[in-house]
Order: sequence, then structure tokens, then C-alpha cells
Amino acid sequence: MRVGWLSAVLVLASSPALAQDPAQVIVMQERVPFAFLLGTPTGEVGRTSSSELIRIVSNLARRYTDFDVQILDPGLMTECRGRLGCLTLKTRRDYQRSDLLDDRNRPIPYREHVRRLRQSGQIYPRYLLVVSNVTLSGQADRMSAVLVNTDLALAVLHEAPRDQADWEDAAEARLNSGAVVAAPARAQVSSPDEAETFLTKLFTDDFLRAFKSTGNWEPYGTLDLTTSVSGATILLDDKPLGVTQAGLTRVEKVRPGQHALRLEHPDRLPYTSEVRVQRGETTLISPELATRPNVRSDLPRQLTLWTGVAVAAAGVGLVAYGATRPDPGLRTSCFEGTDGCQDGKRFVSFGYDPSQASTAPTAVNPSGVAVVPLGYSLAGAGAAWGAGALLTEANELPWIPWLIGAVVGATAYGVSAAVAGP
Repeated sequence: MRVGWLSAVLVLASSPALAQDPAQVIVMQERVPFAFLLGTPTGEVGRTSSSELIRIVSNLARRYTDFDVQILDPGLMTECRGRLGCLTLKTRRDYQRSDLLDDRNRPIPYREHVRRLRQSGQIYPRYLLVVSNVTLSGQADRMSAVLVNTDLALAVLHEAPRDQADWEDAAEARLNSGAVVAAPARAQVSSPDEAETFLTKLFTDDFLRAFKSTGNWEPYGTLDLTTSVSGATILLDDKPLGVTQAGLTRVEKVRPGQHALRLEHPDRLPYTSEVRVQRGETTLISPELATRPNVRSDLPRQLTLWTGVAVAAAGVGLVAYGATRPDPGLRTSCFEGTDGCQDGKRFVSFGYDPSQASTAPTAVNPSGVAVVPLGYSLAGAGAAWGAGALLTEANELPWIPWLIGAVVGATAYGVSAAVAGP
């Protein structure tokens, strides 16, 4: 199972700690698990409580390393009777010896297991810190600590011959000499301050060489971003960290190496770049975020403009057609369904047929859509759409011109038809 190892903490510029600092600080902490087992054999409350010891170790890990302390069940100390081999197996659930045996039931090299873990991206606790705090009433706490490299310990256990009854004792002895990072440390502590001094020395002295050799000691660099754009989302290797402010935005606790940087802003084009961060150094980037072209479509406005022009032109054409359509030789026109022929000044319909005057007078100008009023209405609607589109801002939906044009067209036709109706 992949261990979640990215935690991005955004320190807001409005907080008291940053009230005087012009830079916005984002702390990116990519951490790996660090197993910590605290045993209290007597079960009594010591001069330094278990919670205080856990706090001290966690703070030291976060201050000096990239470790994320994982607290193991104290009952493991009793279950394993303090044997480091057993504790390592309980810590490293990713390891099963049966998965590393060949067809003849012989162990294949342990490094194959490490290769598989790295290939699958699994992250595991490489180190196990075992602290025992013996507390006796009226006496100083007797504290001891031992740090185990779990890969070295598993390699010993994995390859240990199992043909002797005491193979576990032999493996435990080899493990103590080959997988323990430093000689077991012991001290008598009478207060939390003394406990912190003792554990700090372990981290900064006894364990320092081991942590440096595996790249876990102060492994970070800093990334400074200077930009005039505020509110741009910062993504490092596709992981969102926070947003920029105008000026300096600092990303701390970045692992060294090549990283893919991306800035995204709704009004700007995305910025992408490959940046290399060096251990203990600050990398300065000044990204330029170009203004994003207005992506809102101007098509509705353009369609309204040219549709208005076309509709208005069609309306003018219908008016001309309707005005020239009546036969000047006919003084009357008849509407179907009326009692007789009406005044020849009536608007003609699309069914107007002067050839019917002698045989079917009522069919000369049958009821239907009147040509000229329809032309008026289309011309008015088209003019309103075209003029409204010209007055509308670019990329703005011209819904008001649409509405006005529809009202103008409907009103023009309705009034004309009502005035000229039978």
C-alpha cells in the first residue's frame, strides 16, 4: 500500500508570524515513514511522560530530517521480548520471506525485494528507533535508545540459515552487529529538558552519518517565485501546493532534483517549466503569465448582427413584393370567408391571384399571412437585432437585442394586420 507522503502546508500571509514578511511562504514537506517504538517496562509514569517523548522525537525528525514519525504499538516490545529481529518484522509488513524463494525453496537475494518496492513506488520505514524508558519511583528515568536499519536487518533475517535450532539467536547477534546504526545509547534523565538533550544528541551526532548517507538529513531546497500575478495555483509535479501572491512566493522544504512547475490562473495562460532544486540552496524563478485571450465566444453577437441584416433585407424585399403584387386593373380584392369583395387597398396575402377575379372573386386575395405587414415586422426585427448587436459589448450575449427585435416584429405585424383586417 502506498504511504501518503506529501503534505503541503500553506502559511497564510495574514498570520502573525508573517505579518511583517512580504513573502508568502508555502512549506512543502515530502516525508518518508520513520518507525518509533517507545517501551515503558515498569508501566509507571516517568519524569518524562510518553507523550512528551513522542513529541520530542517528532519535532527532531521534522526539524532535521524528512522523516514522518510513525508510532508503533508499545505492546510489540513485550510480544517480541525486545528482540530487534522480531520488531523489524513487525515494522516491515511489506516483507514476506515466502515471496522471495526460488523453485528449490532457496532465498533469492533480499535486494530483489528492495527493487520490487522501488519499482512499485512503495515507501517503507527504512529506520526503526527503539527507545526504552525505565521508570522507578524516586529515581531518574533510565533511558536507552537503538536505531535499526530495517533493510540491513531484513537482509540478515532473510538470508540466515534455518537448519539449526538456535538460528534466530545467531541471526539476532548478526543483526545487532550489522544492522544497528550506532552503539546503543543510555542516559539517566530527570526532566523533559534532559530527555530532549539526550535525544537531540542522538539525532545530531550518533545518527547523523547514517541519515546523511541515505539522504534523509536536511534534504531540502527552496523555490522562490516572483510574479506580479496573485491567485495563480502552484503545482509542483502535478501536486497543488497553494497560490501565488503579487511579489515573492516562497516554497520551502522541496526535495532536490528536477521538478515540473506549473502555474494556473483563470485569466492567464498556464505557465510550465522544468526547475532544478539543489539541496540547501534557493532556486529563483520569475514566471511570466501571459494574459489569456478572451475565450468567450463572440459568435452569438456576430450571428445576431448578420442575421438581423439578412432578416431586415428579407423584410424590405417582402414590402416591395407586397406593394407591387396587386393588379392595378383590379379595384377590389376579395377575402375568402367574407360576404363580398372589399376595398382594393387591402394588404395582399401570399395567396393573391388576380386571375380568379372573373370566376371566383373571393379567391383573388384569400385570408392568410399578409405580405407587407410581414415585411414590416421582419424589417423592424432585423433592424433591432443588427443595431442591438452593434451596441453590445464584444463577447456579451445579445439577449436584449433578441428580445427587442422579437417585440418590434410581433408588434409591427399585429398592428398592421389589425388595422387592415376585414
